[in-house]
Order: sequence, then structure tokens, then C-alpha cells
Amino acid sequence: DPTRPTIGATDREKYPQMNRIPDLLGWNIYPGWYGGSKSLENFGTWLDQRRYASRSGGFCVSEYGAGANPAQHEENARQPKTNGQWHPEEWQAHVHETDWAAIKSRSFVWGSFAWNMFDFSSSGRHEGDIPAINDKGLVTIDRQIKKDAFYFYKANWSDEPTLYITGRRFTDRTNNLADVKVYSNLPKPTLWLNGISIGSSDNRGAGVFIWKSISLIPGENQIEVRAYDKEHHEITDKCIWKLTSSNSSL
Repeated sequence: DPTRPTIGATDREKYPQMNRIPDLLGWNIYPGWYGGSKSLENFGTWLDQRRYASRSGGFCVSEYGAGANPAQHEENARQPKTNGQWHPEEWQAHVHETDWAAIKSRSFVWGSFAWNMFDFSSSGRHEGDIPAINDKGLVTIDRQIKKDAFYFYKANWSDEPTLYITGRRFTDRTNNLADVKVYSNLPKPTLWLNGISIGSSDNRGAGVFIWKSISLIPGENQIEVRAYDKEHHEITDKCIWKLTSSNSSL
């Protein structure tokens, strides 16, 4: 049927002639998850090098992502072992931020499909401290927890006013200096710490706002962000972080 183009998804480069058989091509590729950490840093170059691997001179990214257990957290997260028991939520968010930046900036990548919307059953897996689950979802398998990466895409793909403090489940802190990262599609959100304004932060691209090295006090700290939508309605988000370290310099 010449009215309906064919498409194939591949993760193989061993037989490049096969990738030219369908009219359109999709790559299943997991930079920052399967393979070394450099594959994440070089994802844009990887996309450029495969621009003409298909018949059409372009392709989609038909799978990409990383696993995350929303109960596991790490400051300055590093790439974990994919089959290990430690899958911090922060690394998944970093992977999606980096991947989407590379995809968005290249017009020959005509589509992308984050893998996956929901965690799902996978009997052969035992990783991220959850048995029989593929934890690459942006939402947990019971549909109860939207992981940080979910709100990254909401800030980028939705017109609904979005203002979201990441790391909100990372409640117990041991470092009195902490970065606050917010996903938002609103201009110039302001940060408030324990009722005191810290000021605004510039958009670092793709709706990511970061306040570096904010000083926490021992005990509970109220983290709050405020912004205004197009109708000048105030939008807010709040969470509590608790500083428990006896090594605090404060």
C-alpha cells in the first residue's frame, strides 16, 4: 500500500543496509543508561552521525530513557548500574533533560518517544530495589507517583502552567548547601527559603531553573517557589527538606 509508509525500529548498526529497507526509521537508544556515561554527553554527536542511516535522511528516537526508584536519591547523581539495586530519581531526570535537549535541537529527528510512561511488570528483572519491575516509567506502576522527569516533560510539552520543585522526596539532607532545581514553563519563578526570598533564577533551557548552593538550617526547611501565569495568577509549589547532618557548618 504506497499510501502508508513503512517504519522500522532498530538498535543495531551491524547491518546498516537493513535500516534502509523501511521508508522511515526509529532508533532505540539509551544514552546515559545502557553503555558508558560518555554516551550521554555525546548523544548529540551520535544523532548527527546517523542522520543518513535511513532512506529519508532523518529518523525518530523510538525509545530512550532511564530507570528510577522514587524512594532513592543522590546529590550530584552518577550513572548507576542498570541491573543494580540503586536507581536514584535524580539520574533519570538528568538523562531526560540531556536527551531532550539533543533531540529538540535537531530538525532531522522528527519524533521522539520517551520510554516509558509507566513502570511495568518484567518478570526477569530485579533492579532499583523493586523485583519484577521495569522502572523506566515517568510514573510508578500503581499510577500513584509522578517522578521528577514527568514534570520535566510537562514543563516542556504542556500549555498548562507548571511549577515543580524537584527532589521533593529527597527529604532527609546531610549537606547544609543544596541546589534547588525547578521545572517550569512560567517566566522568572522566585525561590523562598523558610519565608525569605532568595530571588529569581534564569531559565537554563528547556524549563529548568536552578538556584545553586542554598544554605539550609538544621531541622526542617520550607522550600517554596512562586511564579505568575499569563493571567497574572500566582502559582506556587512547596516541599520540606530536613537537614539532619551533625557536620553542618551552621
